[in-house]
Amino acid sequence: MLSPELRMMMAAGAVATATAPSAPGAELETVELFADDFSTYPLAYGIRIGSWRMMTRHFAWRSPRYKVLEHQMPLEIAEREGRRFLQQPDALFNVVIQAGEPLWRDYALEVELAVSNGPAGPIVRYQTNRRNYFVCFEAGQPVKLYRRDQDDHILLAVGDPGVFVAEADRLYRCRVTCDGSRLGVAVDGQPVIDVEDSTYTFGQIALRTEGPARFTAVKVLAERAEADRVAAEQKRTTDRAAKAARETPRPGLIHTVALPGKRGRAAGVHDVNDDGGLEILAYCQQESGPFQGSARLCVLDWQGKLLWALEPYAEREEWRPSPVLLNVADVDGDGRTEVIATRGLELLILEGATGRIKQRTPHPVDYLGDRRNPKHARAPIFFAHVCNLRGLPTPRDLVVKDEYTNLWAYTDEFQPLWHRHLNTGHTVRACDINGDGKDEVMGGYSVLKPDGVTLWTVPGGNPDYNFHTPPPWPPLAAAKHPVTVGSPPEPSVEHNDRFIIGPLGPGPDAPLRVAVAASDLGFLLLDVEGRPLAHHRVGHAQWICAGRFRPDLPGRQMVVGTLWGNSNILNLLDCEGNLLRVREPNIGPPMPLYWLGGEHALMLTATGCYNHHLERVFDLPGSLVPPYAHDVNGDGLDEMLVVAGDQLQVYAPEGVTATYRPPRTTLTNFHVGSDMYR
Repeated sequence: MLSPELRMMMAAGAVATATAPSAPGAELETVELFADDFSTYPLAYGIRIGSWRMMTRHFAWRSPRYKVLEHQMPLEIAEREGRRFLQQPDALFNVVIQAGEPLWRDYALEVELAVSNGPAGPIVRYQTNRRNYFVCFEAGQPVKLYRRDQDDHILLAVGDPGVFVAEADRLYRCRVTCDGSRLGVAVDGQPVIDVEDSTYTFGQIALRTEGPARFTAVKVLAERAEADRVAAEQKRTTDRAAKAARETPRPGLIHTVALPGKRGRAAGVHDVNDDGGLEILAYCQQESGPFQGSARLCVLDWQGKLLWALEPYAEREEWRPSPVLLNVADVDGDGRTEVIATRGLELLILEGATGRIKQRTPHPVDYLGDRRNPKHARAPIFFAHVCNLRGLPTPRDLVVKDEYTNLWAYTDEFQPLWHRHLNTGHTVRACDINGDGKDEVMGGYSVLKPDGVTLWTVPGGNPDYNFHTPPPWPPLAAAKHPVTVGSPPEPSVEHNDRFIIGPLGPGPDAPLRVAVAASDLGFLLLDVEGRPLAHHRVGHAQWICAGRFRPDLPGRQMVVGTLWGNSNILNLLDCEGNLLRVREPNIGPPMPLYWLGGEHALMLTATGCYNHHLERVFDLPGSLVPPYAHDVNGDGLDEMLVVAGDQLQVYAPEGVTATYRPPRTTLTNFHVGSDMYR
């Protein structure tokens, strides 16, 4: 089935039929840049097939083969009549698999393909999975050529239906020629499309399906001069990246701490006992006993000595502490640090030095029913944010959120202040945005006054509901485009995935800004009164961070990463929300790493570290744990915290002396879903 975004573009307006070219590609010397007939791969599923890389995924993908396909490849290697095919057998939308070199410019892509009903087809000049040319085959329809630009599918040409109309499950030979601004399509040797478009002048190849389809005999051909140019440019690119990696300090292991239990589930650092140093907080799985596999909260020193632990409830094996709700602050104003955590059915405030329980309250009841039902007790609360709602001398209030639907506000003695049922998204933050001495709260798309009343809502955002629901998707009366049952709501507002509140511009008087990774709304930059300053439809914006990535530019720059639908794209923006660079390195959540000794930050990700050119400069030695990048030893440089097996490891840049002291990571209100503003 055609994804709604593409169906709308196909239905919108009349487009003139393109004229046929004369033997496109006939003049090419057959220098082969790429070839794959899928004959060397096993008949199996995987997340990667040879040099092909899956570039899209969605939580709504379902198949009889899998319950959920979001972390797996929905394509398979199949065999028919003695030939191997890359096959997508299910009615899944926007499945894109990519190969080749980003530097390819003028080339011809050949592929044999068959569609069940479609649409499906090859992609050329692929720059990201949201910027490319898509050749669309659909049963009973002529061939169409689209230019995809973010959310838009611009119909460039329609083949003459008197020359070619696709039949279901029939194998065709398709050739797509890229020659400067000229794009040509031929089917079984018959030219069907010739069009001029200079928007994308280079890029890789890909295969896209919006329904069942199969592909084989993929080849990329180019003239000898083009092949030589690509080889020379690849060498320059490789040499440039290698030079950048050599000039970046290597991570050196400076400390290792053994974590108790089979493995650490989550870890972090904070001065828990107010001794002036940092301690380690880790959720660790228990190795034995009646609660084997359940987690306990452990506080350790840097020699690995256990200072105290929060054990699970002895009487209920399934009631475990949540590895997500963990915050450290002086929440009751006594001058000593407390730990806010959850265990089983309770929210707890613990004495930081000893682990003694100072305050406790049952988990709140949400609008769906009683959270004290044991089936909800594994991780019913996401986290608690320490803030100042009452205008006290120090922050002594808590805003607690569940996964998507509720916010509760409490005093430090767990006296309830207010409750709101909202589209909360993944995070909540509090900040005094108007200077009245009390914090406003942003939960999801809504900014709330200190008393919980809505102050303003992000334009275009749904303040009450998100669309993270299992298919079949209901029709959306307020949707910008019609939605077909069985298809995902596209575009929908989803929920506010991550956001930052802080001054982004240069100078001490830079105004506060609200920068939002707003799911399907993309990236939004607003002032503190909710007025939009910038908006980019970059895809499903999932992550955001801000730091001094470009010292040649004023203020802080923002990095926004995408996930669901069109995933793996990084967008670099300046402090005013102007888009500077777009790349697709497939890296996960970004965060600033002040590693070089000066004011220039690197981009630390879940898989590696990148410079501001988005060149990978080193790989990670383990899995990052919060606070990810932090000056642990006070030398003015960030260290990286990773967990490898049952060890917490600390890595520092080798051979670097700090000449600039960067903003420290704020540890209070830092949780595993936090967004880095430094």
